[in-house]
Amino acid sequence: MFYALFLHLGFVHEHANVYTERMSHKEELRDRPHPMQIAIWKKMSPSDRLQCSERLRQTAIAFHQAFLIGKKPDICESELKLRTHEFLQRGTG
Repeated sequence: MFYALFLHLGFVHEHANVYTERMSHKEELRDRPHPMQIAIWKKMSPSDRLQCSERLRQTAIAFHQAFLIGKKPDICESELKLRTHEFLQRGTG
């Protein structure tokens, strides 16, 4: 479900999609957005889409930072920022 949104927003590139290459056709169909989601997305204004994508980005940052803190509770602020930056730029960290 989120892959199609990420693809549409430009967070991932279709040619570099290792995720769906391992999926069966049935799994890929299940992971696609519902037609109602697509209709709502098309009705949204560009500013609403931008706000939605920014909320999604901020949520991903918060989840990743919570993961890092849970994995290493004594992580310093500079390392947390560095790992978050690496995660956003390369999907690593």
